[in-house]
Amino acid sequence: MADARLRALERALLSDCTVEAEAAVLAERQRLGHLDRGRLVLAAYAGSEAAARVLGSSVPTLDVAGLETTQGLRAWTRMTHLAGRREALGCVAAAVEAGLEVYAATGRAEALFVAAHAPTLAEVRAHVEGDDRGARDRLRAAARLASPIDVEWWWVPDRCAHAMVWLARAVVEREHDPSALAASRALVEVWRAVGEDPVVDLVLGATLCRLALA
Repeated sequence: MADARLRALERALLSDCTVEAEAAVLAERQRLGHLDRGRLVLAAYAGSEAAARVLGSSVPTLDVAGLETTQGLRAWTRMTHLAGRREALGCVAAAVEAGLEVYAATGRAEALFVAAHAPTLAEVRAHVEGDDRGARDRLRAAARLASPIDVEWWWVPDRCAHAMVWLARAVVEREHDPSALAASRALVEVWRAVGEDPVVDLVLGATLCRLALA
């Protein structure tokens, strides 16, 4: 009976794609134990209005620009705990990759230069999927270019290169909080590189929301 009610709500959502209909589905999934509060908090953080309605309380909202503030970074670190480290890195990699594509499409860099970052992204995806086979070791060389303090960047080609360095560091860091910090730096760097294009926020939010509500 409970599953039948959920199926009915899901059918209603397909025909009536409103926030209210989505919230009803999420509330029923939570009631059945298919979705815990932590996942709803993560979804609300990623931009799900329906999840926020089910929670009935305010949740910090994801904003790449906000990752440069202490409050925003604290929220990001908490939410990546909820997401799981590997899974969160997968969302970050997707947003960085989208930023690189915009970077090339807008003529800010030659396509070949952007393509040079593809191996690092592939290594990160291998790590996220649990198929490291040396991915962590191969990323260590790139990660050595980054330091959390007083880095001289004059010899690094551009912000996208910086983003890849920080993404690599996020993978090789063994502790969660330094990894989350490095991931946030990767996001900010690529966001700046593409002229603060919202695509970075949109892809990050969408992938994180899908992860939360899967």
